[in-house]
Amino acid sequence: MNAVESTAGLFGVRCYRMQSRVFTVPGAGGASRPMFVGAWHDRTGVIHHKGMADFLLMPRIWFGRDMTNGFKPVRITVPLWVECKAGEDRLSEDQLAFRADVEDAGAFWICCHDSSESLLEWFKKMGVERE
Repeated sequence: MNAVESTAGLFGVRCYRMQSRVFTVPGAGGASRPMFVGAWHDRTGVIHHKGMADFLLMPRIWFGRDMTNGFKPVRITVPLWVECKAGEDRLSEDQLAFRADVEDAGAFWICCHDSSESLLEWFKKMGVERE
């Protein structure tokens, strides 16, 4: 996770820690109750309490750079969700559902496994530059 934050910082890309979690906290009368952080709604309105990616980055990419019909290329900001995994860790069903939902919405999603190499590759492919 530190590698993703450092890479975003090197490129001047805004980086927001998201990550869904469930905590047990004292409730009324001292009884324990769950507290959900990072819940998300899918396109059908169903609330999910797990699976949100670890980071939301806001890189600026080139749009229209390869078009030859007179369209002037511009830089636009796009949402890039980043999930971090270490060792043998795999994506859960909830994380797969989150990835499908954000990609269906038109956002980008990648997984960084043990390093920020896939993030650097995505930056290069999309033309992300330090401004």
